[in-house]
Amino acid sequence: MRLLCTLCFLVQLSIFVVAQNISECDYCWRSMELGIILDSSGSISNPEFNKAKLFIQNFIGAFDIGPNAVRVALVHYGQPVHEADAIYLSSYTNKSALLDAIGQVTHWATLYTATWNAIQFMREKQLNDSCVRPGLPKVCVVITDGNSQVPRRTRTQAALTRAQNITMFAIGVGQSIHDQELENIAGNISHVATVDNFDQLHTIIQWLAKETCIGGQGRRPE
Repeated sequence: MRLLCTLCFLVQLSIFVVAQNISECDYCWRSMELGIILDSSGSISNPEFNKAKLFIQNFIGAFDIGPNAVRVALVHYGQPVHEADAIYLSSYTNKSALLDAIGQVTHWATLYTATWNAIQFMREKQLNDSCVRPGLPKVCVVITDGNSQVPRRTRTQAALTRAQNITMFAIGVGQSIHDQELENIAGNISHVATVDNFDQLHTIIQWLAKETCIGGQGRRPE
């Protein structure tokens, strides 16, 4: 048991170090409005949901967070959008408070995967024109482990979101989600990344941090 705990600590420490190293890179200072959509459906266990939150915390750790730097909005979803736990761009003005708030997000584990509802909510409530700072990049990252129940609606809402000059990224976890669903969300295969399980999310932190800063002009990770 002691060995297992030690190994878990080392894994988490290594992920944290990755985020620390990223924060020293020259692409992380850029001001932008960043939205994160996290799947909270029942196919994701509580430990997996916690790993997803840790991934988000370490990803955000790559940026300068503040009212004049990067601001972050977050929402998670299953069938409904869990508005009670939503984080808005103006909710937190420092990194420590933001990371703590993300750590407190509750896993609701609903049975439905209504990705389109979450994308629409992000566009209309969290990254809309009245919320964002004019002239700054707007980026939205969707993290999911499964196909939505109505892919056509997800495709439509993602297209409407991209039409509002919001750059979309899609992160697929596991074997249950199709590349086409992810590409429909992102609009570009180079904005898509997949990992085999939640333990592997840390392997794409550096790629995602860089790509969200430069607007998705790089290459999709293999």
